[in-house]
Amino acid sequence: MKQGVLGRYKEFLPVTPRTPMITLGEGDTLLLKLELNKPGGEA
Repeated sequence: MKQGVLGRYKEFLPVTPRTPMITLGEGDTLLLKLELNKPGGEA
């Protein structure tokens, strides 16, 4: 079974030693950076 999103991206998530490392079998789902629009509608 794949490691899932928690296992793959735990360095970027609020994962602690008490966090259960579960998976829903989601496979290699990508983690994408969100770019918010600046005030005034600029990207």
